[in-house]
Amino acid sequence: MRLVRRSALLALLCAGASPLPALAQIGGYYFDLSVGGADATVEPIFSTSPGASVSEMESSGEMMALTGGWRFNDNVSVEISIAHFGEFSGSATLVDDLVLLEVDPLTQENRAVTAHVDLRADKAEYSLNTFNASILGTWPFSRRWSAYGELGIAAWEVDSELEGSLKISGETERDRLFTADLSDCGASFFYGLGLHYRFKLDYGLRLEYQLMKVDSEIFSSDVDLRNLNLGLRIYF
Repeated sequence: MRLVRRSALLALLCAGASPLPALAQIGGYYFDLSVGGADATVEPIFSTSPGASVSEMESSGEMMALTGGWRFNDNVSVEISIAHFGEFSGSATLVDDLVLLEVDPLTQENRAVTAHVDLRADKAEYSLNTFNASILGTWPFSRRWSAYGELGIAAWEVDSELEGSLKISGETERDRLFTADLSDCGASFFYGLGLHYRFKLDYGLRLEYQLMKVDSEIFSSDVDLRNLNLGLRIYF
């Protein structure tokens, strides 16, 4: 009788413990919806000479991403995602001595004119959209918790809108308001670090930090784009 009871108790304990490895399935698809915030350090007006004085702008915006992934095993997975980084805004200046081309009123021919340019952008806004592909290395350190590192490449498109005043002094004097809409596209590597918590068999949460440099001719230097996001993961 005792043997039967012990066997029944052992079977009950095994049945209760069976969900433990189920939380760490090997392989399978998953889907993430992530939201967060991003900030960047930029010089948002293209510098035309090494001696130009260009203001630096610290700005922040919102971030949203949709991600699909495939887990080869508990340690390796690949992801593709699309992300939108909301409107970044600020103000900027460009001060430089330039050689400009203008039409001679007498000969109607182009001539080179040295001028001092003082450009003040009271409104400097830009947005960024990316399409990403990455590989993740994961380290599960408990039944529910894991940490991971990410390396990927992002195809990006940036749009910028500037409004302000432009003053040119030298042989000719000009003082006017200006607007400019600029766009550019390219590709950049990025990397990230994150934590993942699997609170149910089909659901999990992840917290991730990413860093990417955007090399665009819209800006005077590479943009350091940083984002911290929280995502809800659904397993299939």
